[in-house]
Amino acid sequence: GFNVSGADRIIEVAARKFALNSPGISETFHALIDPQRDIPNTHIHGISDAAVKGKLAEASVLPRLFGFVGDLTVVGHSVSFDLNALKHAAHRSHLKFPLDVANHIDTKRLSMHYSNCPNLTLAGMRAHFDEA
Repeated sequence: GFNVSGADRIIEVAARKFALNSPGISETFHALIDPQRDIPNTHIHGISDAAVKGKLAEASVLPRLFGFVGDLTVVGHSVSFDLNALKHAAHRSHLKFPLDVANHIDTKRLSMHYSNCPNLTLAGMRAHFDEA
């Protein structure tokens, strides 16, 4: 959800490492997270209560994610939202938030400035640039 400082919880995290000078993905991190409450809007994101039942909680997953990312630049679509959600989740779990929020690249902002894509949603960008 959009209320990251309130009742909404992270239910999935994923990250990929890549280098600009080599092809392909070098490492991948993915985890479903049990929010320990009912998940609303399953019809939007497709993640059900059953899918996360028994998975690790935020407090267990976040340190692993932060270790995976380390001091690398975070790239994402509207990535400030994601970083803010992670920061609130870390605070809620009494964890240090180690990521440098200034060290990111936002693909949506890049697209606004450097492409003629008429739809700046992630799905719209994928369609425009013909990526599956």
